[in-house]
Amino acid sequence: MTSGAKLFYGLAVFFLVMDVVYILGTKYLAETNRVMGTEWAGVTGLTLALLLSLMLAVYLHITDNKTDIGPSDWEMAEIEDGAGVLGFFSAGSIWPFQLTIAVMLVAYGLAFAHLWLIVAGAIFLVWGSVMMNLQYGVARDDH
Repeated sequence: MTSGAKLFYGLAVFFLVMDVVYILGTKYLAETNRVMGTEWAGVTGLTLALLLSLMLAVYLHITDNKTDIGPSDWEMAEIEDGAGVLGFFSAGSIWPFQLTIAVMLVAYGLAFAHLWLIVAGAIFLVWGSVMMNLQYGVARDDH
């Protein structure tokens, strides 16, 4: 098991303990002139944090079985052991910015309850997603 999986499993256990402490603390400890009872907003937040850290821990644990040991998990590793090609990153693409604008349009449409803005943002979102995925799959003169 990699160090990342161990870290997120530990974080999940921490959130579980804090969730139980928070539930018991808000249920039985109250100030004067206040209604006793569980405060559900904090419980929901802690539970979602627990589930998120558990999801990441399980993902890292499963992918650990499929990959070789990394330099971060090897005690005798040097800095140059982690060097090499990490992937391809587009240097100058306009599509992430276009997708950001599309998400902003959808969010404004939802916030102000304008259906036309939601539809326009969704169309731009689909179009931008397709174009971003195809930007290196079509000839340079075609886009």
